[in-house]
Parts: sequence; structure tokens; C-alpha cells
Amino acid sequence: MHEFKGHVDNVQKDAIQHLQEQGFFNVTSSTSTLNNEISPIFARYRFIGVSQHMYDNIRPALQLASRFVGYERVLDYFWHQMRSQTLPSQTFVGDAPPPLIYVSNYRLVEKSILMAEWREKLDNLTSVLTWKVQESDRTPTDMDLGLTFAFDELRTTFSDHATNDKTYNEVLRLCNWREADRSAKVRNGMLAYCADMMGEGLRFRPERGAPTSPCVLLHSFFRKVLDPDSETTVTDSSGPPPPSSVQNLGPQFLLAHVLLHELAHCLDKFPISKCNDPQGLSMEAFASEEEASVFQFPECGLSWERAIFQGRCIRFHQFVADQSKIATKYTDIAALAVASFSHKDDRGTATSSTFTVDDKTYKATTDFTSYEKALIPWQWISDWFQESHWHPNRTREEVLALPSLGWKMSYELPAPDDPSTIADEIVKIRVKVPHENKQE
Repeated sequence: MHEFKGHVDNVQKDAIQHLQEQGFFNVTSSTSTLNNEISPIFARYRFIGVSQHMYDNIRPALQLASRFVGYERVLDYFWHQMRSQTLPSQTFVGDAPPPLIYVSNYRLVEKSILMAEWREKLDNLTSVLTWKVQESDRTPTDMDLGLTFAFDELRTTFSDHATNDKTYNEVLRLCNWREADRSAKVRNGMLAYCADMMGEGLRFRPERGAPTSPCVLLHSFFRKVLDPDSETTVTDSSGPPPPSSVQNLGPQFLLAHVLLHELAHCLDKFPISKCNDPQGLSMEAFASEEEASVFQFPECGLSWERAIFQGRCIRFHQFVADQSKIATKYTDIAALAVASFSHKDDRGTATSSTFTVDDKTYKATTDFTSYEKALIPWQWISDWFQESHWHPNRTREEVLALPSLGWKMSYELPAPDDPSTIADEIVKIRVKVPHENKQE
């Protein structure tokens, strides 16, 4: 086990170098051999703020995402979502209100019928869905890698008010988001003024309104990493350079993952949102009763991830390939966990221990074991981009098999009552490699 402590930038460089030396980034191929066509939903004309050069660069990501929308062995979640109706939970009937569950009969339907329905659904969505990459100077400091909107005018409102010195919530307040959302639904006929048992006011009227026009806003990170020549950035050349596999297939896999995550949200909103309260506030539902028993809130994108990755939630953090250090909380040292498998992030147990960096003492505030993450070996990421991985003779289980999770990383966060730790951007992590786990 190796421990690293100090400024977040130094810790990242040292940990990356250690992982490189231990073979974490070793792959049999750092290029894609996928030869499938790109799905129309990811066609060139559906992307805004993307140069032809960038579109050509992201072809591997689009081919991989296209496999996930066209390969029937990995379509279970989308089929379930497509055929579902929303019902109150039968497990948590005592909750007020009980959580909503998507219930469907898709497993009783012939796959050929499901595939035909799915292609029609995807074609209809393709006619309206667009993907826009946000400008760097208009990317909020804590913006998610992807955001989905029910109407293009809402994306425009958010994008126009966003700047790189504001947080996501500050942008929402600046937009007066609840009013902007309500106004868009009124203009599109989804909300209408009426008097009923609840009194007078705006009510959700989906049968009267126009279809939604879902659209996605992608983080400018993707332009920085996958089309670096389009932006003027200062590259930090100190420390070990990122391995070629990180520069290539890592961000490609991340982009494909984000596109599919947001696609799940788009499908939930099209042609109308599946869940709305009487005032038209859009919601989402859990994919199953089991999911509702484990997770605190429903989220279609995460439901897709859990379905694809065998019930585990795969979440990417800041990518080690990004030399420009995209805006994220420096405390999220899980950025080094190229991806982390976990059901949820339980808060660590507070400790009273301290550690010293450059003769200065800082509080160590969380139990390492509560923040242990499994690191995904880069060979597993490379495998997704090999044509052999998608061979027709391979089963769904073989295609979606999880990697060996012998690589581990645990970390501690700054204490809220220790301003110096936060101000100095101090973090502390430990890295385990597979052979160390065997020795333990």
C-alpha cells in the first residue's frame, strides 16, 4: 500500500506515476477496432458546438454508444423504460407519498417486436434531439458532464446565463429557473390554467400540449480533451505524461457513457415526461422496487448504469487525462479513481487523527475504509473498443462482465472545521495494487 498526501495537484501526479509503474494503464491495444456505423441519433448534424475535426476525433465514442443502442443484448433497460408505466411502490406503501416505480411487461414480448418498437422510438427522438458542447467560458464551476432539458429554449436559457465563475445553482437562480421551466411548459401547451378541486392555477395537461424536444448540454471538458487544438490552454508538462491509452480510449469511453446516461433522461421526457405532479413539475421513477430499497432518489441515467453494469453504479470523476484540470471540487480526490463501483458514498466516520505536510499539521477527518473505491483497469476500458468484444457468439453476461477489481484507492476529505486544510487544498489517499491485496 502506498500513501500520498499533500496538495491535490502533487498527489494526483504522484499517484498517476505510481499506477503507471504498477501497470495499471497497460493495455493490449490503445486504439479502437470497432467498425459499426454510427447511429443516426449521434449523427454529425445532431451536434452543436462541435467542429468536424472534433466529430471525427470522437468517432470511437459514437461507435461504442451506437452499439449500446443497437445491440439487442444490452437493450434491456431501454426496453423496460420504453414499455413502462408509473405506479406507486408496493413495498413502501407507508411512505407519504410512496416512491414511483417503472413497471413493464417487456420480458413477455418477442424481441423482434421490442426491437421494432425501439427503432421507431429512437427514430422519433432523433428527429428532435440535439447535443451541444458548452463553451469553456460559460461552463459553471461544478457543472455535471451532461445536462438534459425538456425543451431547447430551456437549454438556451441555461447556457446563456452560465459563466465559468458561477456554480450550477447560482446559474439556476440567475435564470429564475422554476419560472423559466413553467413558462416553457405553458408556451408548449403542457400547462394550462384551470379551476378544479385543488383550486385555481396551472395544471399539467399532457394531452393538449406539443411533444417535448429533449436536448443535452455537454461539459466543455470534452472539447478540451478530444479537440484540444480548438482551445488555447496552458498544459502542465511537469510530472509524468498521461499514457496514450488515457489520452485516447479513456475519454472516449467517458463520452460514450455520458451520452447514454443522458439519452436515458431524454427517453424519459419524450414525447412527454413519464412523471409529473399536478402542477407540471417533472420527476423520474425507480427502475424497480429493489432499486427503491437501496437508493435515496430515482435517476434514469443511473438506472441505466446499474442495469448495464450488473447492478453496480459506475460513476466517472475528473479524468486523469485532463491536464487543464476541469472545475471540480478539489476534495473529490476520487478523480483518480478513473471509475468507482459503489452503491452509494456513505459518510466516513470522523476521526481525531492529524497528518503533517511540509511541517504543517492538518486534520484527517474520515475513515479510509468508508471511502475506498475500486479502480477500473484500463484493459477493461480498451476491451469495449475491440470488435471481438461484440462478437455475435458472446452472451450478454460475457459482454457486460465486470473487470477484476483488485486495484483500490481510499481517501480522506478536509475537515469542515479545519479551514487551513481547505485553503491549502490538502488531500490524503492510499493506493493498493492487486498483488498487495493477495499479500494481505
